[in-house]
Amino acid sequence: MPGYRTHSSLNILFLVPLDILLWRYYSLDDVFLFSTGYIFATYFLSPDMDVFRSGPIRRWGPFRFIWLPYTIFFTHRGLSHVPLLGTLTRVGYLFVLSLIISLAIFRDYTRVERLVMGYRYEILWVLLGMSVADSMHILLDNLHTRLRRKWR
Repeated sequence: MPGYRTHSSLNILFLVPLDILLWRYYSLDDVFLFSTGYIFATYFLSPDMDVFRSGPIRRWGPFRFIWLPYTIFFTHRGLSHVPLLGTLTRVGYLFVLSLIISLAIFRDYTRVERLVMGYRYEILWVLLGMSVADSMHILLDNLHTRLRRKWR
């Protein structure tokens, strides 16, 4: 299995041609949002969030404890390694945490709802970037596994 640094390096390497391709058809703002989601998913929200001692979880620093329940419910290379679905589980997990925090602090979840509804177009671009970054991670995992089996 490729290590965290290999995944991160190759993901960022793939981002450059993706951005160039997107920029031909979409606005610079859209490309920026896509890249933001892609980079965030690469460094802070990768499919390896189901391993508590993984590089992405360590990047959360003192807040890494919030991922402990996620690592308990999701097994490594399980649902978290399914393109799009894995991304949605991590984003959904963060969204639920945001709602809980919003309810605890403000006693009102509508602040989060208004934020999401007000920026839904931008959120879709960020989610697309996150999903593509996760797909690259999963592709690299699968390629590595197949090559390793072939050379045994």
